[in-house]
Amino acid sequence: MKYIFSLLVVFFSTVLFAQREQHADLTYSYGPHSNTVSGNIVKNFKLLKSEKLHLGPGVRVGYSFGNSVKYTTAPAKYTKKSDAIDTISVSNPMFISINLTLNASYHFSPEWSVGANIDAIGFTFGKKNNADYFPSLASQNETTPRKKLSNEQVKPSVNNFLLIGNNNRGTIYSEVFVRYHYKDRYSFKLGCSYITTEYSSSNRIGHMDNYRFRNNSIQYHIGFGYSFI
Repeated sequence: MKYIFSLLVVFFSTVLFAQREQHADLTYSYGPHSNTVSGNIVKNFKLLKSEKLHLGPGVRVGYSFGNSVKYTTAPAKYTKKSDAIDTISVSNPMFISINLTLNASYHFSPEWSVGANIDAIGFTFGKKNNADYFPSLASQNETTPRKKLSNEQVKPSVNNFLLIGNNNRGTIYSEVFVRYHYKDRYSFKLGCSYITTEYSSSNRIGHMDNYRFRNNSIQYHIGFGYSFI
C-alpha cells in the first residue's frame, strides 16, 4: 500500500510540474456502413526526462452517421450466448456525442509521434428512428415467442460510460494513429478508429425484455491538428 501511495505521489507531482502541450484535432473516419466527423481538444502533460511521453485529458465532440446499419443486443449478460443476440436494422442512424477523453502519445522526434485516445464518459443526442427487429433463436423460444417487428421506435442511448468490452454503454470512440508535424503548430494523422454507438428501443422488444442495441465499427481516419503551445 505504501508503495502504491508513493507511486501516486510521484506521478501527480510529475504531472503538476510537467510542461504542458495543448492541441485540437479535426478527424474524419470512414467505415463500410458508417462515417464519423469528430473534434478533440486536448491538454497533455509532457512526462519522462526527455518529455517524449504525453498524457492528458480532453473533450471530444463527434457526429456519427450511416446507412442501413445493424445493431445487436448490447448488455453483456445476454451476449454470452450466441443464440440470444437479437438484431435491429436502422436505415439512417445519427448520433451527436460529447465525451471526456483520455489521451496518450509518444514523440520519437519533433516531427513524428504515435498515439491513442479513448472516450471515458459523456452524453449522446440524436433523432429518433424507426427500426426493424429480428429476434434471436432464444427470443423465438421464450414463453411468449418474440416475432419480427417493423417500424419500432428507437433513440440514441443518452449516457456514455467506458467500462470493459460489452459492459460499455452509449457512444464511445477510440483511436490509434501516427502523427506527422509538418510545421511548428500544424500536423496531420492517419490511423484506425473503433467506434461504438447504441440505440435504446421505446419498448422492451428484445430477449428477456432487453431494450439496448449496439453497433461496433472499425473505421479508418485522417485528421488535422493545431497546437496552441
